[in-house]
Amino acid sequence: MHLLHSSLTSTSSGFFLVSTAIITLVIPITLPILEALPNFPEHQWNLVKAPATWKTYQQLEKKNEKLQTNLQFAKSHVQACKMMLEGTQAQLVLQNLHLHKTLQTLFNHKTHKKNDWSLLFNGKVQVLSSDKFWQKIQEQAEQKEAEVAQKVKNAKLRGMRKDALAAMEQERLKIKQDHD
Repeated sequence: MHLLHSSLTSTSSGFFLVSTAIITLVIPITLPILEALPNFPEHQWNLVKAPATWKTYQQLEKKNEKLQTNLQFAKSHVQACKMMLEGTQAQLVLQNLHLHKTLQTLFNHKTHKKNDWSLLFNGKVQVLSSDKFWQKIQEQAEQKEAEVAQKVKNAKLRGMRKDALAAMEQERLKIKQDHD
């Protein structure tokens, strides 16, 4: 969680991943940080498998100390693994948020329709009283009408296909009934 919090606060726009601000290509995807385990002393697993023979009090105390030391090393090792796992999960959350923001931006960019003015002026200065200006407005209106007519035509074609498929299905059912 510390890594997640520090990564979110260290970005140039603060909490941009959880905001509604548009993401740009200027904001890079955070690269994964692959950590290696710290160098811990090797565990002495043979202490666990020692034969149960008779031992003196001092021998048992020494063995107990060795077991405690090895248990502390194992505990440190487990804590380091947990912290590495937490950091990796935080990185995945950040990368997932960044991916969703990028996909949202791409989707918005792809589905964004240009308004009439951007199509009309094409980024250039226009004299609004010229004949070319009114001609462009008429061309846009005609283009919109053509698009609407094409949508109506496509809807009729879909309806005709649907009716044809329904008729074919009825004929198939009739043939099947006659066959049985």
